[in-house]
Parts: sequence; C-alpha cells; structure tokens
Amino acid sequence: MLRSLLHRRKLACAVLALSTMLAVPARAQEWGKTRLVVIPGKSVGSINLGDKLSDNTKKFLGKATDEEPATGKGYASGYSLWGKGDVRDLKRGLRLRFSDGKDLDRIVSIEVAGLRASTEQGLFLGQPSLRCLRCIRRPNTT
Repeated sequence: MLRSLLHRRKLACAVLALSTMLAVPARAQEWGKTRLVVIPGKSVGSINLGDKLSDNTKKFLGKATDEEPATGKGYASGYSLWGKGDVRDLKRGLRLRFSDGKDLDRIVSIEVAGLRASTEQGLFLGQPSLRCLRCIRRPNTT
C-alpha cells in the first residue's frame, strides 16, 4: 500500500514536471503555428508596415530571439527576429526591421520564412508557378 502511494506520488510529480516543460515553449511559439495573411506592401497578420509594434502583437510574438535597437543612422538600422537566423539570413520565422530615419520604432520591413503565410488569394512563397497563374487569373469574389 505504501509503495503504491509512493509510486503514484512520483508519477504525479513526473507528469506535472513534463507538462510544465511542454507548455512553456508552445506559448512562446504561437506565431509559428498560426496561418498569417500577407497583404503585399501593407501587412503580415497584425503587423503593419509604417506602424509601431502594438502591445497585442508583442504579446503574440513573445520575446525576440535576436534583436538590435535602431540607431537612427539610416533606413532600417534596427531589427527584431523571432525564429531561426540572423540579421542577414532568415531561416524560419519573422524578422522586422525598424527606423525610417525619423522614428526609431516604425516598422519598415517585414520578412517571413518557413511559416504558414499566404495572401488572401492563396499565394505563398515556393508555390508552383502554374498554381500562381491560376490564382492570378481567378476573379476576386470578395
């Protein structure tokens, strides 16, 4: 009886520890599991070119993997990266570049790689060219 009770207690502790470890990364990578709608030249999901990063978007993205504050010395002088890569090579995730020369927090570039991101017409990077042509020729029904 005592052995059974100790065994259940150890099992409960192990399950609790495992569930805690699995739950934390999933919340931090929510952006990687969500389909992002791209509006070329305007936005990716709730991130709009020319705007500042909103509090809701910061919460959604979580802590940046890598970042460099904008210095104001030139266009796109700072960046934030969520995912894998660096300042020059984005492997998977999102990279935002900041500073339009006047406002250091203004988003001037949004880059996406290896995520579920497509336009409202269903176009996405790496798509076969024939499918792209079909999407372009299809009349907009919205």
